[in-house]
Amino acid sequence: MKRIKIVLLILLSAGLIPVLISCGEMGTISEGTSSTVDDRFKESIDGDTKPLILPRARNTDHFSFLWLTDMHIRPDRKDYFSQLGTYSAEHNSRFIITSGDLTDGGEKEQYEYVLNQVKAHLMIPFYSALGNHDLYGDGWDAFKEYIGPSVAKFKFGNSLFILVDTASCEVGRDQFDWLEDTLKNSHAKHKFIFTHMCLYNKVAELPIILCDPDERYHMESLLKKYKVDFYLCGHGHYAEETKIGDTIHIQGATSSAWNTPMNGDPEFFNFTIDGDDVDYEKIYFKDIEY
Repeated sequence: MKRIKIVLLILLSAGLIPVLISCGEMGTISEGTSSTVDDRFKESIDGDTKPLILPRARNTDHFSFLWLTDMHIRPDRKDYFSQLGTYSAEHNSRFIITSGDLTDGGEKEQYEYVLNQVKAHLMIPFYSALGNHDLYGDGWDAFKEYIGPSVAKFKFGNSLFILVDTASCEVGRDQFDWLEDTLKNSHAKHKFIFTHMCLYNKVAELPIILCDPDERYHMESLLKKYKVDFYLCGHGHYAEETKIGDTIHIQGATSSAWNTPMNGDPEFFNFTIDGDDVDYEKIYFKDIEY
């Protein structure tokens, strides 16, 4: 019991108890529709979800896109869709991708609100990986109807973009086989993976990262073997960046207007692909006029 109390004190001092609770690692907050990563993978690959609308190809070796994570959208709270629309229009962004926790409670009305905001403010495609909060409430049934697949890939210009489902804190053999096959057969110059759970966390080795160490090692081996440029994740609400081998790992803080990051302000990233080069810049929502 003393050891448990000491661990809890350490977590509290690091500010991580709220993160663990919000991520559902210390007990389920709300019941969602049941689904497994294998079931979601199969439905996504078989086309049993809302299809992705691919971005229009034009001058595709020179383009930009926006990435963000953990928006935690609720109809009764402020969000940043207006700022995203303003920025994406001014910078001619081609599409926007999030790394999950798009909604706060996974309920149908929250997904409907997201779509209304997208239609009202964005003129470009909007994609999202699946987060653990997206599995609450109406969960996967609502996500696949309103947003799309939890596992997907598309090529734009000289780059490959892959959505990986880690919302249940696991990848699964079928998805790993698909991911390796996708990477192995790609001739894209740049490769991006978007997913909810990170592989590492500098603050502490806690369940805010992909749960199974063997799966983390397997994922890292694929990133290295196939020279993935970026592994873009969220979940921890803590901004950090590290480079392992040739892969840059970025844990986005959060893009929520009400559930603020632990070590900064709500943010997103602007990625620019210019032939062989990839540049990226962190943008804070507070700096955007609208």
